[in-house]
Amino acid sequence: MLRSVLGSLWRPSTEKSARCKYLGRVVLGGSVLWCAAIAACYTWRLDAWAAVTVFPIWVWVLGGLTIIATARSCAGRRATVAVASAWCVVLFAFADHPTSLLWWPGGASDRTVRIVSLNCAGSSAAVREIVEMQPDIVLVQESPGREPLASLAHELFGDEGHVLSGVDASLVARGEITPLSIPTSVVSNAVRARIKIADKIEVEVVSLRLEPPLVRVDLWSPDCWREQAANRRRRRKQLEAIVAAIEPASSDFPLIVGGDFNAPPRDAVFDELRPLHDAFGEAGRGWGNSIINSAPFLRIDQIWLSSQLHATGVYCSKTEHSDHRMLICDVLPPKP
Repeated sequence: MLRSVLGSLWRPSTEKSARCKYLGRVVLGGSVLWCAAIAACYTWRLDAWAAVTVFPIWVWVLGGLTIIATARSCAGRRATVAVASAWCVVLFAFADHPTSLLWWPGGASDRTVRIVSLNCAGSSAAVREIVEMQPDIVLVQESPGREPLASLAHELFGDEGHVLSGVDASLVARGEITPLSIPTSVVSNAVRARIKIADKIEVEVVSLRLEPPLVRVDLWSPDCWREQAANRRRRRKQLEAIVAAIEPASSDFPLIVGGDFNAPPRDAVFDELRPLHDAFGEAGRGWGNSIINSAPFLRIDQIWLSSQLHATGVYCSKTEHSDHRMLICDVLPPKP
């Protein structure tokens, strides 16, 4: 009698435990497949997968870890830790230079050339914020017009200040600015010039703002995937046209290409800039994300340098009048 009662009490618990373990295995197995798929997307970064890679990697890692956490009571501890570790490996493999968090901005020396890049969102007040950084070269995007830039040039550099004002992107410098040609297809996206700072450097500079990204989270829609792929192709085509005019491999001058790329770090479009290198990857300091200003989660503002130039410090500074943070890059010029 007692045996039959105990058996009736035990069987439902056993069946429930079996169902729980099965559910845990299903969740962990699905998480492993998802982790592998995300790793593949960020490894190859095909245009067809742009709907995934437009987001920073931590978005997907956070989602994967959250799902694992909901099933931790059903799945075995070892299996849960193993899958969570796999997600952490993916995070560190594809995160945007996490070692920059170990270092913080320092001061520039007399030898360095300071480059500042800022998407001003069309605001003259945002341009004024550049003054305290005391740059040698300024790259402006969503330019507010020539008059605020001329005022900035005069305040920073006096009679040595010059301006090259473009449709969307502009340049301000302490020294001579010689405009250079840019393809007509991207004349509204970029300006290009040779800048001579007498006591420091003569360099070719491009300030640009590429095709804005799409903000879509409806990944269940095929239309979302098609539009994200087309958006990246347009951005790549713009950068291809700019690079074709520059010919970085054969340039006689050191080269600086920077501004608002509207693309996440390590995006496939940056392959067009080789053999230039990402200055933040060389000397990033602190939190390098530049958008949005109040809660930066992505580093779309970047500066790329030719091999003759070496960054000694690259960091972002919060602004008050733009939705972007200001990008500051200290560069050591080549020896004469």
